[in-house]
Amino acid sequence: MGEIDEFKLYLLKKTKPTTLTTVKVYCQLLKYLLRTVSPFTAENFKNFVTERLLADGNRCTLNNYIKIAKHYSTMKALPGFEDVKILEVYDNPGPTMSDDEVRRFLRLKKIGKQTRDRYELWHMFWELFYRTGARPNEIATLRVQNFNFSNWTFIIKKTDLASVKNKTGRVVPVPTCLRDSLQRYVNNLESDLLFPRSLKRLNEPIYQPHWSHNFHMRLKALKINRELTPYCLRRSHITPQIEEDTNLYRIKTYVGHKNIATTERYYRSCVKNLRKAIDHLPLNRPGSGFESKLEMFTELINSLNLGDDKSIRYEQKITLITELLTALKLHNDKKIEYDLSQKGGGLIFNLKPRM
Repeated sequence: MGEIDEFKLYLLKKTKPTTLTTVKVYCQLLKYLLRTVSPFTAENFKNFVTERLLADGNRCTLNNYIKIAKHYSTMKALPGFEDVKILEVYDNPGPTMSDDEVRRFLRLKKIGKQTRDRYELWHMFWELFYRTGARPNEIATLRVQNFNFSNWTFIIKKTDLASVKNKTGRVVPVPTCLRDSLQRYVNNLESDLLFPRSLKRLNEPIYQPHWSHNFHMRLKALKINRELTPYCLRRSHITPQIEEDTNLYRIKTYVGHKNIATTERYYRSCVKNLRKAIDHLPLNRPGSGFESKLEMFTELINSLNLGDDKSIRYEQKITLITELLTALKLHNDKKIEYDLSQKGGGLIFNLKPRM
């Protein structure tokens, strides 16, 4: 029996209940680890993690490697892995793709020797993944029976193939822009799975190594040379929703965050909202000098159109403006002066620095 098969049996017997898809992913990642970290010792593995951290590697991905290394070392009774700890994941959810990058990614034509069927499969996978904000494994294991085409929704729930973080499952609406193409795609399917591994394996879904490989092939074709993972498309979906001040609970519900604190991480790290908060400071606003403030107050008072309101006497208009200046704490300010003048029956107000 090979090491990978032995590891697979170990995971199924020794670890907490998990899906076959997760076991397959762990086996694929172990293959990569055994090729990259050779010989597989605690010291070499720690060096591998350190190098990835220095290269700004994704901490969640590294934590998966650490979990696999600890399982494998336990199985093989390898020394030195006891003090290998799970990495702390910072508040920043991670990198995202720009709108232009996402647009180019989704519109990319056939790569290399892809058949039309495989191109359509990956095109629909990425469209559904990005536009719904679901997790990649949740999309990969969808079946036709998960969809309700009468109200254009689909259900994400835990199955023998899919691992769902939020155990209660959830209902996700299909975006209007995807309805026609999704219906055509489903009509041409030869299996119940939306994204089967191949024509010879119609009952097996694609899984992490497959979509990761296709993702990086697309980045290479688009000449996007950044450290990105498929998960960044999910973050690229959620972040604009935060920037548009969409209700956090609503976002949490349809993207499947178990805890609202996870959604709040996106809000705390949203650059647009942080910039908005900083620019809210009066002295940080464009044209926030003394003269600019006087111009702003002048425009505010003139916008009331008191001069054109013939139902209010001139003396009453003076009283209203004086009360407004008092409310703005400008009435007795020795640094400014104001004057009122009548022009063609109207009232002109001017606020300026005292010379």
